[in-house]
Formats: sequence, C-alpha cells, structure tokens
Amino acid sequence: MKKSRHISTSRFIFFGFLGVIVLGTFILTLPISSSSGEFTSVVDALFTATSATCVTGLVVHDTATYWSAFGQGVIIVLIQIGGMGVITIALLLTRMSGRKIGLRQRTLMQEAISAHKMGGIVRLTGFIVKMMLIFELAGAVLMYPEFAKQFGIIKGIWYSLFHSISAFCNAGFDLMGVREHYSSLTTFSSSVLINVVIMLLIIIGGIGFVTWDDVKKHKLHFGRYRMQSKVILGVTSILIIVPVLYFYFFEFGKSTWNHYGYCECLYSKYQNCGRIIVSNITTSLFQEMVQAGATRLNKQAEYVNSLNVFPVPDGDTGTNMGMTIENGAKEVADRSASTVGEAANIFAK
Repeated sequence: MKKSRHISTSRFIFFGFLGVIVLGTFILTLPISSSSGEFTSVVDALFTATSATCVTGLVVHDTATYWSAFGQGVIIVLIQIGGMGVITIALLLTRMSGRKIGLRQRTLMQEAISAHKMGGIVRLTGFIVKMMLIFELAGAVLMYPEFAKQFGIIKGIWYSLFHSISAFCNAGFDLMGVREHYSSLTTFSSSVLINVVIMLLIIIGGIGFVTWDDVKKHKLHFGRYRMQSKVILGVTSILIIVPVLYFYFFEFGKSTWNHYGYCECLYSKYQNCGRIIVSNITTSLFQEMVQAGATRLNKQAEYVNSLNVFPVPDGDTGTNMGMTIENGAKEVADRSASTVGEAANIFAK
C-alpha cells in the first residue's frame, strides 16, 4: 500500500513564493508593464519581482518612470502578497470560496506566521486581513491631502494607496521618481504628515501579526503577552529610541550642524533602518557632509579594520570604505551639481 506523500510545510511556503515571483516576472517582462511599451529583460523583471515579493526595496529601474501604471500595479500586488504572505492569502481564498479548512492548511498557516499554537488560526487569519486593510486604508486617507495637492486628485489617490501599502509591508518602493529619479521621499523631508504616517505604517507593519493579536487581546497588560511579542516590542523600542537619542545628542547637537537650518530627526523601523530627514540642505552643504564623513571614517579606519573578522579577517575593510567615500566626495567636489539629488547621484556612482 502506497503512502501518501505530502510536501513539507517549509517547501510549500518556498514554492508558493517562487510561483508568485515567476508569475510576476513574466508579467513585468511584457510591453504593457513598461512606460516605453517595450519588453523588459527577464533579469530586470526577475530582480524587480523578487524584490517586491520579498519586500526588500531594491530596484534596477526607477519605479515611477520606467514602469507603466499597469506595471506599478503588478509591483504593488506583489508587495501586498509578500507582506501578507502566500499562505495567508491562500487560506483567505479558501474561506471566501466556502471550502472547509483542514488540518493541513492550519498547519501551513501556523508555520507561515510563527503562531505558537494551531488553535484559533482561522480567526487569526481574518484578523490579519482586517487589520492590514484598516491600517493601509487609514494611511492612504491621511496622506491623500498632501499627495492630491502635489499631484492632483487621481494621482493623489494612487500615490496614497501605493505608498501606504509599500510602507506597511516594509517594501521600500516609491513613486517619487516623477520629480527626480531615485529621489525617494526626500522632496517631502519637511512634510511632518507624510513622514509621521510613513514611519507609523513601517513600525506597525514591521512588528508582525502575532504581536497585533496580543495587543488586541491584552491591551496594555504587557505581562500577559507571548514571549515572542515581548521580545519584538522590546527590541523594536530599543532600536528606535537609542538611535534617536544618539543622533540628537551626538550628531545634531554638534556645532557643525548648527548652520544646516531647520532639522528633523525621524527614525522609522524598516527592518533595522533609521531615517534622518534634514531640510534646507544645499549642494555645498551636502559636499561638506560627505567630506566630513570621509574624514571621520579615515580616522576610524584602524578600528573598523579590527572589527572585520567574519567570515575571514582581511583587515582592510575600514581602509577600503574610507577610500571609497573619499573618492565619492572628490567627485562631488569636482563636478558641479544643480540639486542635492544630483550631487547624491554623483556621490553614489
């Protein structure tokens, strides 16, 4: 008698994501997905689809200008699938179709979201979808006035939804390249509304579904939370508060920053990423900043070299970094740039 062979949970999740990436790649290669109406190379489409589904935020083409509205729609769907999870969506579709959710599906869901037990997993799925929609729509509504003022009513709606979903799923994709390629949200550096909403969406989306469930059940009774939620909230708080205090007291408090004008330090959890937003920076000030960074790094080169011990110590990481930054600063000084974004592009290249 033959034994029924089932694919393991981890493999099921892996192949689920792989299937989404392959489908996304195929669609993004089509002429309808690019603004030029031409085919996109498989490599570029694969990279973009993988980055969107795995919510890494890396791009090989400016999202706003290279991809058509259809292509941008495909990207945001991939981001939503990656943020919510293939298994969560599959379970949701099963519920919507009226089919019974068996033990196999419950086990998959439990592992996919790292739930501590299988009981109540279907209820948790509904809660995940509901909370995701509420936060993403709330974020879009809050950002809409600012985007509508800048881009008009129709584009304002699309930009609000796109950036709300991207931020909540911690994806890092944006459509601000319509102003300057790869400029991200730098043109909104002085907008408290946009920065605070994006920051909150990143944090709320980043702490995870199980933590939401604990907050809903136990409110402010932190002692009743699962250990997983306690660790997530504790570490997240540290990673937000400590860098804010460091930048405020050890960077923005220095006299070298005094002439930069109005400054805001907004730190957001994007995995472990901090965001410092400084307005009123001119190209000359940007040049001073990168030169100061190169000088500081060169002074600390020996210390950085001593830290590089994995996988094998090569002892020159700090030196190489210092030379790279120094060369970038020299390029910025040698080539005239009309905008800070242009200077940043010169420095990056």
